[in-house]
Amino acid sequence: EVAKEIEEPRMMESEVVQYKSVRDVAMECGYDVTWDNETKSVTLVKGENVIVLTVGQAECIYNGSIKVLK
Repeated sequence: EVAKEIEEPRMMESEVVQYKSVRDVAMECGYDVTWDNETKSVTLVKGENVIVLTVGQAECIYNGSIKVLK
């Protein structure tokens, strides 16, 4: 399932913030992207690097290790 693009950028003070999907950014960086609708997670693979991000989680799995997202 592909995230919908935001039609109008969100305004924060004097800055304009634009959103781009994880899929778009990852593919631009050369990652293969797989969405798991059951677990609501995306897996990014490039060479030996594997990143798993899950919707609503403040951590990810990077090459088998749990990392806290900031």
